[in-house]
Amino acid sequence: MRIADFALERYFARWEFAVEYLLCASDVEGYRMADLLSLADPEARVLWDGLRLGYTESSGHPLLRAEIAALYDEVGPDDVLVFAGAEEAIFCLSNVLLGPGDHAVVTWPGYQSLYEVGRAAGAEVTLHELREADRWQLDVERLIAALRPNTRLVVVNAPHNPTGMLPTHGEWARLADALGDRGIHLLADEVYRLLEVDETDRLVAGADLIARGISLGVMSKSFAMAGLRIG
Repeated sequence: MRIADFALERYFARWEFAVEYLLCASDVEGYRMADLLSLADPEARVLWDGLRLGYTESSGHPLLRAEIAALYDEVGPDDVLVFAGAEEAIFCLSNVLLGPGDHAVVTWPGYQSLYEVGRAAGAEVTLHELREADRWQLDVERLIAALRPNTRLVVVNAPHNPTGMLPTHGEWARLADALGDRGIHLLADEVYRLLEVDETDRLVAGADLIARGISLGVMSKSFAMAGLRIG
């Protein structure tokens, strides 16, 4: 497998730590360790103070998976897989679901690996372009029209980076119905979830939406802890 150069990451590799002021990042100032630990309750602090930096279960520590599952309504700890950041999760998921003869639809503009890894795995990828003339909104009917008999995966990043697009609840339900009827997986890239200006606009999580729904989360955006490398 040969994956095209990740243009954004190559840009950051060149400039992120070589400039005085960084104005192009999509995450916030990270927590200091002392500030984070000050939030711990006594039970969590005991666990932290006794932490051993050894191997744990490959799917993630049971306590961590339980805490992640608590963010959802239909997800239990056994439904959670912990990765070293969202990038690793995207790579694994794309290689499990997609290969030669498969098709995926991915919102664009978007994080390059969401579509590039599937292409490298041999799948055909259709980019669902968000258009300025449509105020960057997800065109659900146009997306549904792009589905094919061999479509295995649809990827939607919402809240969207970089436009801030967020489908309405009705649009989200319409897409869920169409994918559920066809047995297509939905990958909801939710790394900016919990940052909605109005909490009532927050969508049902992908993992709660349909049986083949998958939620992708990470610590770097909403939680300001990119250095934890948990996705």
